[in-house]
Amino acid sequence: MTIKEIEAQLQIAQAAPIEKDGTSEWWNLLPRVSFPDLPKRYKDEVRERFTADILHDFLRQCYSPLAEITRKYAPQEVAAFEEKTATTVEGFLSFDSMIADIPANILDKLLIKARNNAVYTIEAPDAPMLYGNHACEAFENVIDEYQAATSAPAEKRTRRTARKAAAATRFVSAGYYQTIISDKQYQHALTTQQNKNAYVAIATPELFSNLNLHDGTVTCNDEIMGIIKKNTRGKYEDISEINFPFLVQSYTAAFKSAQTVKGFTITVYIPQFFKEMGVDMNGGKGADVMKQINAFKDLVGIMPKEQTVSTVFSIIDIDAAHQTMTFAAPYFFRLFDKLDDKNHIERNTKKGALISYDRPYHNRLVHSTIASERNKPAVELVYLMTTGLLQRGFIPDAGTYNKRKAKNVNADMITYSISFRTLLNNAPLLRARVNSIESTANKNRALRNAFSKAYELMTTKTDAPQYFCNLKYDTNCPTMTTLDGVITFTHTGRDGNYKPHI
Repeated sequence: MTIKEIEAQLQIAQAAPIEKDGTSEWWNLLPRVSFPDLPKRYKDEVRERFTADILHDFLRQCYSPLAEITRKYAPQEVAAFEEKTATTVEGFLSFDSMIADIPANILDKLLIKARNNAVYTIEAPDAPMLYGNHACEAFENVIDEYQAATSAPAEKRTRRTARKAAAATRFVSAGYYQTIISDKQYQHALTTQQNKNAYVAIATPELFSNLNLHDGTVTCNDEIMGIIKKNTRGKYEDISEINFPFLVQSYTAAFKSAQTVKGFTITVYIPQFFKEMGVDMNGGKGADVMKQINAFKDLVGIMPKEQTVSTVFSIIDIDAAHQTMTFAAPYFFRLFDKLDDKNHIERNTKKGALISYDRPYHNRLVHSTIASERNKPAVELVYLMTTGLLQRGFIPDAGTYNKRKAKNVNADMITYSISFRTLLNNAPLLRARVNSIESTANKNRALRNAFSKAYELMTTKTDAPQYFCNLKYDTNCPTMTTLDGVITFTHTGRDGNYKPHI
């Protein structure tokens, strides 16, 4: 159901007349939409508001003995039942009895699955409500599926049945857009750009044997950090083998997994995962992608402030029969926790009221199909350009750079400028490529290839032209002698009619 359809139905409900007896059809006319059919904006709101812990407490209240009876029967029927049976509602089903035999980690997954299948009542724009009847119905369906899968006799539980029960809570899709880190302090966490917060490095086999990364992460002391510096590589011939856009795609899938289930592994359906990146499994490119995945085995994620080094991404299972892959990604999950903590803001107003919100820290303007782009330095530049635009924000120049008695020709204009040198310095793959070339002519050619392709990808592989109103930017390609030149982006704000691909 689209946002326009929801808004139209809300208008119909709000226009419902009040009858002489005081009743109205308003309640019956409200939109009731299942989670899979909700617009993305509403889905994000549901995920934020209805966590596993919140659903756990809510369902306990719904299934309290009194609530269980009153949910299914009218008050007079409850009273009649108690009178007839000489009993009270205290003897009826409780939430705790329903979940008594379910392990805590499985229960959280079942709660999230119920949330992602429930029906939501929309009483006002951007306000999906989950009522007890819909929450209980969704949870009971999930419990029935779980019990059917786990209570069947062992000899009757086929591999397909067991796999379906396990995969139901772990199977993820990266989706149409990549999830790119836009937090200023952690935006280089998936690159080899060394910084004090987080970055990745290619390690020699000796590093892994010295660190004994059997559990994925090790806490570093000065001695271990010295080993890391000696056993990590950053030369162009080394890092050019790593498909960093594909690494971002893997991070995207892991992030989606972290929003729905708890754990440190992700399972993907190979054909769908590759299709989202624009890779045709039947075109012979699947084997090339598998080689690129295998190259990740030498990557470690380093968080200097935390003094930790973690395995970035490794395959732990390939099921050829069912075409699934399962990955372990401890570095990704450490990043999720850090970014969540850093960008969750709680403060009190002057009147003492608590304000709680999350600052955005991801860029979702780039299409997943960019992961199959051969010109990786150009993709680096696209990440930097789109992220820089989002970091600039939407306050017009008139309110940001206002000078006394100065007037702006366009009061709505928003400008974002960055030098070619800064872009080059923040693009480790392009920088390493340029530095590996001896002749100035060939360096200029490398810059031209990267920047000209990046400008093309901004139009064909991102939603930037649709997201920003009147987006304009230079398309000049720098040379080694013009790196101090500036590329300037201008727009007039976010387009209110923009709708991301679902």
